[in-house]
Amino acid sequence: MKERTRWKAAGLTVGAALVLQVMARCIPGFADWYTDVIYRKMAAAVGGFFSLFPFSAAEIGVYLLVAWLIVYVAYTVVKMFRKGGGAALLRRYCASVSMAAGILLLLFTLFCGINYYRTPFSETEGFPTVSGSTEELEALSRGMIMGVYSPFTIEANYNQDMPMFNIPSTLCHELSHLKGYMREDEANFIAWLACVCSGQPQFQYSGHMLAYTYAMAALWNAGETDAYREIYSQLCRRAREDLLADDAFWESYDGAVAEVSQDLNDVYLKINSQEDGVRSYGRMVDLLLAYRRMDSAWTDTIE
Repeated sequence: MKERTRWKAAGLTVGAALVLQVMARCIPGFADWYTDVIYRKMAAAVGGFFSLFPFSAAEIGVYLLVAWLIVYVAYTVVKMFRKGGGAALLRRYCASVSMAAGILLLLFTLFCGINYYRTPFSETEGFPTVSGSTEELEALSRGMIMGVYSPFTIEANYNQDMPMFNIPSTLCHELSHLKGYMREDEANFIAWLACVCSGQPQFQYSGHMLAYTYAMAALWNAGETDAYREIYSQLCRRAREDLLADDAFWESYDGAVAEVSQDLNDVYLKINSQEDGVRSYGRMVDLLLAYRRMDSAWTDTIE
């Protein structure tokens, strides 16, 4: 009876997640309503609570989940040996674990994906906190991740290990997710705009380096290698040194873990209607070009 109740609860959760996803994509205005009415209150309550802690609650939760899974697997193995019928029990518990993993994925998709049709919050709100990942464990670095938005705790997390000039733009990128802008190209563009308009030299430098990196990658991918080299030659020595240090840092973590991390992120973004997957980050260049065509806005921002 108890197990049947758990399966019913799991089925209802999955069903609700799927229904809300379909409604967000098929009913005009529903996603904006959800963001302004439901997500806004969730961000204030849940995000406000977890912002009280001087660490990333989402990261601690991941470690606790991994620890629980290890204990659960060990318990299952012991139980199989004691009761016999190992094959049947193994299939049963594998099904349970698969269902749990599926529910987690769908919940993540629900809370993180439904808000990508954002409209800005209307009134002034308090500036939310941003949590740094645990530096010693290098979890984000090994996955070649600069920042993570946690939909369950509504926290913006950043990688403390990475080169310093990346941090301001990453903070703004993740905070834009927290405010409901879930598309990666939009979050990158908002990060750039927030940084260059901040009046703080460190933030402005970080924002311009973010835009430079993606714009130069687009130039290279378009086959404009001569223009790429000419522009690179005009960089100041500080910027060149930072870019070289950045390349060296990420290359030191390049490997199987990073590849799996990028593949998972690619699939996740495509599930959430960002058809370009991880390439959607680079589409901020399209937004930069569109913004550049607004000559007065561009001039006011840069100056």
